[in-house]
Amino acid sequence: IIIKDAYISSEKKVPTIAFSIPMMDKENINFIGVVVMRYSMQAINEITTSRIGLGKTGEIYLVNKDGFMITPSRFMENTFLELKVDSEGAKKCARDIEQFDKKEYGHKSFIYKNYRNVPVLGVHNHIDYLPWGLIVEMGEKEAFAPLVRLKVLFLSMVFIVSMIAWMGGYLLAKHIILPLKKLEMGVEKIGKGDLDCRVATQEKDEIGQLSRAFNKMTQDLKNTTTSVRRLNQEIIQRREAEERLQLFSHAVESAIEGIAMGNLSGEINYINESLVKMFGYSKEEIIGKKISFLYDDEQFPRLQEALKETMKGGWKGELVGKRKDGTLFPVELHSSIVKDIKGRVIAQMVTHTDISERKQTEEKIKQGAKEWEETFNVMEDCIFIMDGEQNILKTNRAFNQLVKRKSEKIIGKKCYRIIHNLETAIPNCVFLKAKRSKKMCSLELKSKETNVCLLASAVPLFDQQEKVIGAVHVIRDITPFKLAEEKMKESIRVKSDFLSMVSHELRTPLTAIKEGIGIVLDGSAGEINAEQEDFLDTAKRNVDRLHRLINQVLDFSKLEARKAEFMMEERDINQTIKEIVKMQQPVAKDKGLYVKLDLGDNLDKLLFDVDKISQVLTNLTNNALRHTEKGGITVSSKKDTDGEFIRVGIKDTGQGIKTEDLNKLFQQFQQVGEKFRKPGSTGLGLAISKEIVNGHKGKIWVESQYSVGSEFVFTLPIVNEKRDKG
Repeated sequence: IIIKDAYISSEKKVPTIAFSIPMMDKENINFIGVVVMRYSMQAINEITTSRIGLGKTGEIYLVNKDGFMITPSRFMENTFLELKVDSEGAKKCARDIEQFDKKEYGHKSFIYKNYRNVPVLGVHNHIDYLPWGLIVEMGEKEAFAPLVRLKVLFLSMVFIVSMIAWMGGYLLAKHIILPLKKLEMGVEKIGKGDLDCRVATQEKDEIGQLSRAFNKMTQDLKNTTTSVRRLNQEIIQRREAEERLQLFSHAVESAIEGIAMGNLSGEINYINESLVKMFGYSKEEIIGKKISFLYDDEQFPRLQEALKETMKGGWKGELVGKRKDGTLFPVELHSSIVKDIKGRVIAQMVTHTDISERKQTEEKIKQGAKEWEETFNVMEDCIFIMDGEQNILKTNRAFNQLVKRKSEKIIGKKCYRIIHNLETAIPNCVFLKAKRSKKMCSLELKSKETNVCLLASAVPLFDQQEKVIGAVHVIRDITPFKLAEEKMKESIRVKSDFLSMVSHELRTPLTAIKEGIGIVLDGSAGEINAEQEDFLDTAKRNVDRLHRLINQVLDFSKLEARKAEFMMEERDINQTIKEIVKMQQPVAKDKGLYVKLDLGDNLDKLLFDVDKISQVLTNLTNNALRHTEKGGITVSSKKDTDGEFIRVGIKDTGQGIKTEDLNKLFQQFQQVGEKFRKPGSTGLGLAISKEIVNGHKGKIWVESQYSVGSEFVFTLPIVNEKRDKG
């Protein structure tokens, strides 16, 4: 039975789930068809939209394995497969969905920010048989409201008890200590110059009489000092006003913009030095003239309009200025009114900015934009620019031709709505991958209609905070390259078939020769002398070497032609490493070399062919021991920085490899350097190892420093259900 994830029905236009089951004949042998049932999600929505027990801020909703909401939201509209929930609760729910088959999931409640960026107390659980997660959330404040009320009650009780104790002490001190304390504090304040302080009490005893007499003395002292204080205050205010006026005058004179001030009839009565330099007149030549004197005669109607708008509050715009030598130039004006302290308009102030360079720059930008637009549209590659919400912002002519739509029918639309004749998930995955890695990413896709192969690439765009806000997509037709690749694969297959045929044809007579030499050597065909035995031993060694060569050629031809079978099992790579190293210990001991293990703890399980990976490990460790004369080798394993692969390294203390020889290592029948040529070697070991690792979707390479040592490294992907399905 197959249960399809939630989707919008093309007929009913409602959220739907589809169930399908194969139909067999009565003998349950022959497949005769498929039964499909589409079921509206209305009943599920009624369950999740129930508000019983959830208060004002709580809600229940379902998300699929990709994090998209598939039931209605209590607070938002149109969320079905449109709203991707990126909260911590949704992320943990997605991980639980992936780990469900391993029974390692959990659903503890915790506090996090939901898809509305509101702190909530949430819990999640996995829906059996479906890649869905159920998330229940309630606002943090509402969830913890009972605890808050209990806390307030406790603090209130503590406060009330404290207040009762304080009031008892206060009433006791009121009639004994407090009057004396008030008098003491008042005297201290008056002594510091606070002549407005009063220390009188309502008591009729000696302390009350003393405080009232002291207050009278304070009032007399205040009356004698008031006039002096007012005089000093006026002096300070005048000085501050003069300083502000001087500061304003200095700021206006040193301003970059040209500033002119005039009366309400438009006559100029003040200009700064920047305005003098801008127009080329002296101050004497400008002051007293109408402000229209500074502009081209054709600007007079617009200037009159600007003056009217200024009296209403202000005006900003562009006019054409006229210098003393008669040259015209664009100038930006900002005019405003000046009021006195009573709010009456007494003058106008106009700020001038020479925008000649800005206009030239704008013209250059327009010209450059035009040239860029022409280049953008003549490019053969299909290009479109997308924002962070996957809305298309711009397209070139080639892209419009690809999707068979005009630009106005594309701009503003979701990219996956437009690229309908392509695998719609592919461009989306390219953007998400580029957004996650913050670098250019590419994926191949294939047209459903024309069978054309395309390469989609996405280059992320960043804001000032280095946040990805969109991407530039380039789609290139790689059909010719794919056809060439297919032809190359066919050539490799023909070559592999030829090698396989020749190897099989050689193996049969070689086996007979090997058996014949063995029979003669063990004396079954009669006694032989020492010289004959020596010749036969030499022949046997060469036959064995030729037999190994033929077997390796057969193995390589199968791997290269993708005919080799891989028996994939979920295993612990460290256990396989230990077994291979144990087999190599006698060889290392005979040469006086050490073999060390540096294996990572608690590594993830890998999916690999034990025999073939053992062949790779045996070949690499054997090569390392063969080419190392002193020291030894170290075999290591660890998880890579991205957390997607396990890295296995075989490091030796041999002679190392020259830089110019590194690119020959994994080629067929290649042995680099005279010192590394060993009798009996076929030159296929590393090539076979590379094909095996590639067959596991891993990588293999070498890192070497001549005369220091080498490290051969290969990686294998960690078992990941989501990635494997993708």
